[in-house]
Amino acid sequence: MVALPGERIAVDGVIREGSTSVDESMLTGESLPVDRHPGEKVATGALNTTGRIVIETTAVGGDTMLAKIVRLVEDAQAAKAPIQRLVDRVAAVFVPIVLAIAAVTVIGWLAAGAPLETAVINAVSVLVIACPCALGLATPTAIIAGTGVAAKNGILIKDVEALEIARTVSLVVFDKTGTLTEGRPRVAAVVGAGGIGEREVLALAAAVNAGSTHPLAEALRAAAAGQAVAVPAATRHKVVAGRGALAFARFGEAEAELLLGSRAWIGGLGADLGALANAAGEQERAGRTVSWLARRQGGQAEAIGLIAYADTPRPGARAAIDDLRRLGVEATMISGDNEGAAAAIAAALAWRTTRPTCCRRTRARG
Repeated sequence: MVALPGERIAVDGVIREGSTSVDESMLTGESLPVDRHPGEKVATGALNTTGRIVIETTAVGGDTMLAKIVRLVEDAQAAKAPIQRLVDRVAAVFVPIVLAIAAVTVIGWLAAGAPLETAVINAVSVLVIACPCALGLATPTAIIAGTGVAAKNGILIKDVEALEIARTVSLVVFDKTGTLTEGRPRVAAVVGAGGIGEREVLALAAAVNAGSTHPLAEALRAAAAGQAVAVPAATRHKVVAGRGALAFARFGEAEAELLLGSRAWIGGLGADLGALANAAGEQERAGRTVSWLARRQGGQAEAIGLIAYADTPRPGARAAIDDLRRLGVEATMISGDNEGAAAAIAAALAWRTTRPTCCRRTRARG
């Protein structure tokens, strides 16, 4: 299968040709696209953002990871709550007993010499009074009403048993990306080098990514617009899959080739990263993604700035966690994102973080 930039990957498979950045947030919670190269796996539903790739298919249709997740949710929704199963067992015994009593009522009245009409009326009275209609209808009606009210408030209940035991909840587990955070990156810091100011670095970086649909490019354009930065016109745009992008734009008094991408790419071109290494390290320790801006002349690259991106807490997230604490409910965050990014959000929401020994997941406990 061939996946072009901007397309959803339709199969589970392994990349055989090409490199790209893949948005896997719907599966892993990773807020930013991750680089994928030949020999690495990709999953159905992920978004191919930058490069053309050829995929060797390993699973299709119902065998894909996404289909298995959907099946789990469907199975959970089809399951009955424990209270509903109890009601069904009681009804299975109670209904035949009531029918038997009604039949005995008819026979008894007839034996006593009453007309058939009177016997039937009395039997129906027994059915109306004793039949457990409410027993069979009240529970599913209450469940439907409860899940409906929850859905109106943005809560999806995939297992009705969860609704039944919600009153006993002592721990709430939050996903990070898109739940506690907005799920999209923003420019958190801009650093210039060699006398180049932050606004100029932002303008040149936005010029390189003009027209790109990558989430980081959209964050750059939003930051430039928010600060009223004049973005110079750029030409000869090119995306280097898994590494970054380049373009030609006016820099100083002449046109220059500008590159924006990863530390490995810019460093591999011979650029001296020492002047910005400390600033980049601080941003990365804070869980931010860093892009390097460089100018290339005569085959020699020169690092002139960097852009740091971060996901931000969703408005109201801190208040929701505080409300849970006041109710005596513990709050925990589990994320598929990298540990630094998860720790940064945990700090912003006044959590302390722990790292389980069983896996790479970063967990924050309130």
